[in-house]
Amino acid sequence: MSASNAREQGSLAETNLAGLVAQQQDAVVELEESVDGLRRQQDDLVASQISAAPAQSAILALRGEMVGPGLTVMLDDAPADFQLEDSISVNDAIVHQQDVDAVMNALWLGGAEAMSVQGIRITASTPVRCVGNV
Repeated sequence: MSASNAREQGSLAETNLAGLVAQQQDAVVELEESVDGLRRQQDDLVASQISAAPAQSAILALRGEMVGPGLTVMLDDAPADFQLEDSISVNDAIVHQQDVDAVMNALWLGGAEAMSVQGIRITASTPVRCVGNV
């Protein structure tokens, strides 16, 4: 291979590499524009859902007092002096995490618009943990 052929091939490789870089930069710009468009769509969808359900937006923002009928649910372990039948385990007489979850999920599914646990306002995605005996 002559020196001039090597220079020509090197020049060609540089041109091809420069072209590939330019193509990839164009692709990145297109993808960024696509991402921006998708973000705008997402923002529009969120805004339309919030404006369509003002009560729900208050819950999501954890703002605003809810007015209307409500109920209080109290979960408690059985009293310490509770006489267990042979078929009942001690674990059946205390409140567990799955009990708390079941009650809260039933309230949300039943149409609860707002909820608080021990005086703290929560949303459907707020984790509530049952830790230890009451």
